[in-house]
Amino acid sequence: MSETNPSSDPEARTPGVGEAASAVSAAPRLGLAARTAAWVLALILLALSAAVLAHLTIDRLQVGLESMATDELDPLMDSVRLVQQSEALISQSLSLSQAQSQDERRRLRVDQQDRLEWIQKITRQLASSGHTDPDLLARVQRAQMQLGDGVETLDDLVNQRLRLWANEGEFGRKTAELDERIAKVSSQHRLVGAELSVLMGYFSSDIRTRMRSRIDRLEVEVNRQRAGLWVLTGAAAVLLALLGGYLHHTVVLRVLRLQRGVSQRPVDRQALHVGGNDEITRLAETVVHYVDRIQENELRLHRSNLDLAYLAEHDPLTRLANRRHYDAASRRMLAALSSPLALAVLDVDHFKVVNDTHGHDFGDQALIHLAHSLGTALRERDVLARFGGEEFVVLMPVSGMDAAVDVCERMRINVATQPVPHGDLPPVPLNVSVGVALITGLPLLAEGDDAAEVIQQALRAADAALYRAKMMGRNQVCTAPEPISARMPFDQKDDT
Repeated sequence: MSETNPSSDPEARTPGVGEAASAVSAAPRLGLAARTAAWVLALILLALSAAVLAHLTIDRLQVGLESMATDELDPLMDSVRLVQQSEALISQSLSLSQAQSQDERRRLRVDQQDRLEWIQKITRQLASSGHTDPDLLARVQRAQMQLGDGVETLDDLVNQRLRLWANEGEFGRKTAELDERIAKVSSQHRLVGAELSVLMGYFSSDIRTRMRSRIDRLEVEVNRQRAGLWVLTGAAAVLLALLGGYLHHTVVLRVLRLQRGVSQRPVDRQALHVGGNDEITRLAETVVHYVDRIQENELRLHRSNLDLAYLAEHDPLTRLANRRHYDAASRRMLAALSSPLALAVLDVDHFKVVNDTHGHDFGDQALIHLAHSLGTALRERDVLARFGGEEFVVLMPVSGMDAAVDVCERMRINVATQPVPHGDLPPVPLNVSVGVALITGLPLLAEGDDAAEVIQQALRAADAALYRAKMMGRNQVCTAPEPISARMPFDQKDDT
């Protein structure tokens, strides 16, 4: 019974690493790294825009406050100082009206002149600011001039009164008239001062109104800028969320899909197709390529292992079982069969003459042909093995020796009637001699040395029968005289 090598199919050519590299280097579009960098750059630009906007807002607010301080606060402080100087001038005028001497009059007159100069200076500052109501400013200037005129008039009247006091002749006649005029001028002077205070109140109120208006405008601007900052912040948050989603979809999920596909056994090739046209796609293509290489190598290794396993138990020339296979098969049969087991030893008659006459190459072809002829005479359950050279062994489950002899005769006849083809030359006939031994008492439940001993005894008995066949003229089947009992103790078997 002949056997074939299971790994005889040709293998497809495996592309090299360089070919794979060129195959997966597709024309790149905008790569993953470039796209991620673009997203990050957009976020950075958005953050910078928000920072610049905030900086500009603060600068504009600062400029507005400084402008308000210059345009509004300074005039307001001038108006306060003007009111203070006016009130001091009125107070000094009251003291002037009560002066008792020329020295006191002159001293108060000097102080009043300083106050008038201050009032004039402040009034000029208000006029030059350009932010004062012209009509209100004109009224303030008129009131300031009236104060000056009132001071001059009051000083003149007080001077007259003091001269009258110095001239006792006219004192009595003129005193009452001068006191009346002084009281009248002082009252008018106070009225002008009060009017000036009211005007300064209007002036201050106007300034405060303008300040409130400018503050309101600044608040509107700040709120507008704040809204812009919120918009930019929201846009940055949305962009960041989109970036996270983009990275999750384009990187994380695809890498996880690739990792799951590679980690599965067998490799999930469908999961290795991650889509896209970027670095991850090319990585997946490279992984697919190397997975193919690995699978091809695994298949090649599997086939090599099958070859090695096959060659470990088969004859490389005839593809029949070798001695190792025969030993394992014989042990299995001894342990599993309940019927007798026949062991036949076959030897080619005059095979040395065939080798010497036709050459060893033809001798090998003859052995291959012989193995085929023997196999056609055997059953599926029979085991045909080559022990070496031109010697073969057959293990046959049979009902008895007669059945074993029938099988051996079929093998002998097949060999004798099927000469070996020899090209253009006449076929070369072959003959075999066969010795058969029978093993009974199965199954043999013992293992190891027991089984090996039984097989060796059967093999010696078959060899002895083969020797008798050779001596009796070859090309015949001879049997061992007694069966080998697997149940008999080994010492008894040796004694027999």
